[in-house]
Amino acid sequence: MSAPQSETALKTIAMAIIIAVHFMLIALVLYLGNAEEFVVSAWEALQFCFIIALILLLVLYVLGRLFRGDWRCRYTVALAALGLLIWVQGTVLIWDYGILDGRNIDWSIDAWRGWLDATLWVCVILSSLIFYRRVEKLFYKLAFAVVVIHIATTTYSSITNLEKLNRSSGADYNSDKALEEVYKFSTKNNIVHLMLDGFQSDVFEDLMNHETVGDEYRSQFSGFTFYNETLGVFPYTRFSVPAFLGGKIYKNDTPKNDFIKSVLKGNTILNVAYENDYDVDIASEAYFSALYANGNHTNSHIISKDSVTDFKSQNAATILDLTLFRVAPHFIKRYIYNNQNWLIAPLFSSDDYLQHRYFSHTAFLNKLTENMSVARDAPVYKYIHVMNAHNPMVVSPNCGYAGQTLNTTRETLTVQSKCTLDTIIEYFKKMKDLGLYDNALIIIHADHGGWVVPHKWKQKIYWKNGPEISPLAASLASPLLAIKPPGSSSDSLSISPTLASLADIPDTISDIMNWDARFGGESVVSLDPGKLRDRKFYFYAWQRDAWETDYTGPIQEFLITGSHFETPWRAGKIVLPTPTNY
Repeated sequence: MSAPQSETALKTIAMAIIIAVHFMLIALVLYLGNAEEFVVSAWEALQFCFIIALILLLVLYVLGRLFRGDWRCRYTVALAALGLLIWVQGTVLIWDYGILDGRNIDWSIDAWRGWLDATLWVCVILSSLIFYRRVEKLFYKLAFAVVVIHIATTTYSSITNLEKLNRSSGADYNSDKALEEVYKFSTKNNIVHLMLDGFQSDVFEDLMNHETVGDEYRSQFSGFTFYNETLGVFPYTRFSVPAFLGGKIYKNDTPKNDFIKSVLKGNTILNVAYENDYDVDIASEAYFSALYANGNHTNSHIISKDSVTDFKSQNAATILDLTLFRVAPHFIKRYIYNNQNWLIAPLFSSDDYLQHRYFSHTAFLNKLTENMSVARDAPVYKYIHVMNAHNPMVVSPNCGYAGQTLNTTRETLTVQSKCTLDTIIEYFKKMKDLGLYDNALIIIHADHGGWVVPHKWKQKIYWKNGPEISPLAASLASPLLAIKPPGSSSDSLSISPTLASLADIPDTISDIMNWDARFGGESVVSLDPGKLRDRKFYFYAWQRDAWETDYTGPIQEFLITGSHFETPWRAGKIVLPTPTNY
């Protein structure tokens, strides 16, 4: 009996190791596919997963020691089955849940996924327990074969992504000293560039015309001109950034990360400011901070999801949550996701709600307001990218936590946008108190709109010779844009019907500042408000592997003459994802 028991014990250890290896490999693949979203190195991000894998290995082995005879054999075969299931669920049955940013996932939709997952898990586990003698050899062979395949594919992925795997932690440059500098202004010639991710144009207009707060809001935006006909360039942030900083349009003929990095290293308004002896301060969340760091800057601050938590623990908890989400069957995923509160991340946060970017980014803006000072010699260009108005909708009418993620409707988006404006207005008030506001150039805009159909939208748009596109494309094409030139003396917000584009922003700033730089667009402050103008919007659908693929999906070009709310969108060429499409 001792030999078979000893042999079974070795198999138990082997199967437990295989489960732990699968878990770590899936975590590594998730890190490599989303490396830009993490501030820390691969090891720092994977440390919790490694610890969990070791604990899992120990627990599985100790449990195996409790069984004797046939029950130990059953247990070992069940471990082999579990390893196979983790691999299948984590690498094959990868269901599309959209963007995991806290917006509601309707778990009742496509419930067949859950039944398929549940059927697979129940059948395989029961087979391993009931028919263990018949399936023992098959399950062991499959378990070894699959882990070898998994190791080989992950090794290949790691070799092809050595730059991501070998990069050092970026948390060091996010120092307290950099944040202290971000608080400081110069005595003159300041530029404040606020990018409010996802703030929709007509929601801003609704708030400016609100019967109770509209008058106050318009007075607080004194000197600003609001361009209510601004057209976006792309429906999502990634390609919008190169357009509004450098006037460059992604054409799907270059790997997207290479394109963005090359644009941000080149002729952007931030680099032009730096060349004109401006201190350039940048603040944004981790993913975008890594991109913005490709350009010239003086200080860079990463806005944490929870300013109390260190980035190493925060990033490690995030990758652990993502790994658990990936390997869990459909019906269990909802409890791990927990409306973006997640399962592990809250353990490393001072408050659950700080996992939502509205609250952490609001806390950051409040810190900027509280600590604002005039203590710099060189003129300062502050580029601040915050996501207060972005999904998910989590704010109650009193700007507190709603207790859960809310559906994105015009009402919930307006509430969250109003609370965002309240925070921005406090920032403006502090600038006025310090004598900084009047002589500063202030640009406030979004990268795209906010997922509710604009009031004036009455038409339909289509892929060229293809199906209808969701009317939400019209909201994504409708970002906020408001500009206050230095010395602007109006007592209230002005509204201009100028046919502006986000791609005009760098030329507009260069024109206002009298810098000798051109980006291929127009200066909106110099355009005739009544002039018709051809503008373009480039639509593409969100894809599940958007963060992992070198190119995006097909991009539909639209040509629009006049108001994009009322003028027909003419479908132009479709740009396919290929390096030779031109």
